[in-house]
This record gives sequence, C-alpha cells and structure tokens, in this order.
Amino acid sequence: MSPTHDTYLNRLEGFVSPLAIVLAGVGLSLVAALVPHRAHAFELLPLQAAAGLVPYALFAMLAWMLREPIVKRLGLVTLTVHLLALLIQRGLASAQADTPMLVAVPLFMAIILLVLWPRALRASAPVEVAGNRAAEQAKDRASIN
Repeated sequence: MSPTHDTYLNRLEGFVSPLAIVLAGVGLSLVAALVPHRAHAFELLPLQAAAGLVPYALFAMLAWMLREPIVKRLGLVTLTVHLLALLIQRGLASAQADTPMLVAVPLFMAIILLVLWPRALRASAPVEVAGNRAAEQAKDRASIN
C-alpha cells in the first residue's frame, strides 16, 4: 500500500454532496417512520419521523456554516448508522414496529453532531478587522461630540 492510500470514506466523501446526505436522510427518516398497518396500509409514526429528521436538519445547518471535511464525514456516518439501525430493527424485530431504537439512534447521532456546533458558530461569526474597528470607534466618538 502506498502512503497516499485513501480509505473508502475519503473516496466516498468526494462524490457525495451535503445536499445528497440531507435528502437521503429525509427519505430514510420517512421510510423508518412507515410501518405496516392492517392488511394493505401503512401508518406514519410522527415521533419516529421527527426524531429521524433532527440529525439531518442539524447537519444541514452545520454544512452551511462550517465547510470542512469532518462535517461531511459525520453526515455520512450519521446516515450509515441510521440505515443500520433501520435494517436491524426491521430485520430482527419486524413484529415490533414502534421500538424506541429508531427514535434513540437518530437523537444520539444529533448529540454527536452538536459537538461541532461551537466550531461552526466561530467559523460563521463575522471577522472584525482591527482597522475597521478603530475607524468605527472614531466615528462613534465624532457623532457623540
């Protein structure tokens, strides 16, 4: 292996945009919230839908505020963990459609995404240039006199 060997996640990161992650997450959240009901009907569970949408809404805000590779990686990890939780819940416990796993896992991933929130706030804050600040202070003093 060469020293420039890329991992699968690094290669995938170049192909996926944050918008695709958000759209896939919204679709996955709605699929996770749909459960079979009676013979030929489906029921949409609002708590599972809302809990599933939270991490992707937070990811969209983070991706807009902080344009760093770590945000996209965390978005891909969130999508993967959410998909695995859905597959495990539907495959192993298909008789129990309203288990708390599909509520807890997305909320846990949202908490993990919140770790980047302070960094995103610092990155999106306007930068003050020392010269501009001195000019504004002089202007304020002149307007007071």
